[in-house]
Amino acid sequence: MDKKLFQERVKSLSSFSYARAEAADAFGEALMNLDDWGLYRINPIRFAKDHDLDPNEAADLFICASRIGLFDLTWNLICPACGGILSATPSISQLNRELFHCALCNIDVPIILDDYVEITFTVSPNVHETDINLYENLDSFQRASFSENLKPSKRMRDALSGCHVAFSFVNPGEYQTFEFQAKPDTLYRLASVHVNSAVSLCIDSSEKNSENPAIHVHASQEGFSPQEVQLHPGQVTLYVHNTCPSPIGVMIFLADYPVLYKIEKESPPTWAPFLTGKMLLNNQAFRSLFKMQDLATNLKLSVRSLTMLFTDLRGSTEIYDTVGDMRAYQLIQDHFTILETSVRKHAGAIVKTMGDAIMASFSEPRNGIMAAIDMMDGIRNMTGDGKDELGLKIGLHEGPALTVNNDGR
Repeated sequence: MDKKLFQERVKSLSSFSYARAEAADAFGEALMNLDDWGLYRINPIRFAKDHDLDPNEAADLFICASRIGLFDLTWNLICPACGGILSATPSISQLNRELFHCALCNIDVPIILDDYVEITFTVSPNVHETDINLYENLDSFQRASFSENLKPSKRMRDALSGCHVAFSFVNPGEYQTFEFQAKPDTLYRLASVHVNSAVSLCIDSSEKNSENPAIHVHASQEGFSPQEVQLHPGQVTLYVHNTCPSPIGVMIFLADYPVLYKIEKESPPTWAPFLTGKMLLNNQAFRSLFKMQDLATNLKLSVRSLTMLFTDLRGSTEIYDTVGDMRAYQLIQDHFTILETSVRKHAGAIVKTMGDAIMASFSEPRNGIMAAIDMMDGIRNMTGDGKDELGLKIGLHEGPALTVNNDGR
């Protein structure tokens, strides 16, 4: 690690209004003690728990650190069944579609920012080139290709272990041979999370084994070809040719989907807390520092539950006549400071200001309610002597939302 560059950038975090100097120091000290895997795809909420930091402050620090090039921020779309990372992109714009397909689970995954989009941070290669070989072994492959935030049930893990047939890496430009004995009237899948594609190997119900021709499978960045093959029970031989620029992990498994879907429903996986796409959109540091990134003009993303807060300052016009222009202007600005502080304190973001009113968003209704209470208390304390007759009206709404890029319209 370039320790000098690292320390310089950590020190510069305290220049952001979102990062306290003490928190930035603790943040930098914790990072210095992490190994390469610890600096790869960091979950800010888990990091905060492990290092006794406030989770909201930790998220702000990672966002600020990304802004100055200390970390790379990534939006990961996660399959809710297997935890596979179906897409990893630095920009939300590349998630601009309604569904992704998981080739392993053979299901369509809706892009919902509340649940299936995780935000992670990896140390920038300009600061530290990690010595991680994602294709070294099966453990490295799993850590790189699946989210650590989803934990399948023991029942599911046992079932998947029983379905496993083969796994191997295939280097660029090379062939890999796979051989196995196929049972009658079954479905096998040859799949790769790296290209998010699969070949269905449909075995007929013949009781007597018949000789199968060798099957040649072409792997490209667009996926596998062919995508379905009809075969007989008995010996199956597959030659997989990788034309991708990097290695791919290829697995073969018995795809007993009715049984696996039943287990997933009856014994669902558990999720560790993580920074969701919705939480990032409702983070004031992200909205201010990244200006919502370079968004596609047709961007539309679904949010299952969003809490919106609206304010209206009562008496703001009359107060100019009551206390004079200078005093009235200062009161209005103090009022904005109270609102901004309350929104940030409760993990929200100001989406829009309209005259002396604001519109703010929160990931959870409770956060919006607590922010509203703080605002009312703050305004009451500001006008406690009764001379400055200002009042604050607040409205809250919770429900599904559609995130769009209004600037492109």
